[in-house]
Amino acid sequence: MPDLNIRETRIVRDETDDSRTWTGVAVGLGAAAVALLVGYFAWWQPSHTTIIQNPNPTVVERQGPTTYVPMPVAGSPGPAGQTGAPGQTGQAGSSGQTGSSGQTGQTGAAGQTGQTGASGRTGQTGAAGASFASSRVPVTVTDGVWETRNDNRFTMDQAIRLGEGQELVGLELGRVYYVSEVLDSRQFKVSATAGGPTISNAAIGSGGSASTK
Repeated sequence: MPDLNIRETRIVRDETDDSRTWTGVAVGLGAAAVALLVGYFAWWQPSHTTIIQNPNPTVVERQGPTTYVPMPVAGSPGPAGQTGAPGQTGQAGSSGQTGSSGQTGQTGAAGQTGQTGASGRTGQTGAAGASFASSRVPVTVTDGVWETRNDNRFTMDQAIRLGEGQELVGLELGRVYYVSEVLDSRQFKVSATAGGPTISNAAIGSGGSASTK
């Protein structure tokens, strides 16, 4: 048999270029897919509103077991509790500050003029007797006590007419008075009527003189 020399030839294929090509294609497709998704949600879908009309809606009713909830019933009120013990008396508060004085009030309006008093009664007419002496005796009157300069014998109910005097108190010029009390030979007291009450507040400031019967 002839000698056959068979040589085995190994073909080594470099797949590096193909791998790089498919990798680039995959990256491009992925980028395109991302761009489409972003464009769909950002621009196309918000501008298109899809209205789905359902003329015959389906109503599904479910019946479950009936649940009864018991309502609480208010019971009768209990008896009133015992009255508590009274609390202790609190301490007295401090005194407040004295308030400022108020403003002086306005002067009140003048009151109305009172009615005119009734006229006094007419004095009793003196008893008839001897006329008064023409000469007058100087007298002074202080706190109802009449006094003359000279000694005179005055008697009870003796008539004395006041002729002159200034700054009179309780007395009137020309009026007849009657001795109601003899103190001594110079001093005596008088009343407005015979036997009447003594005029205790009578007084003459100066220049007094009187005449007697």
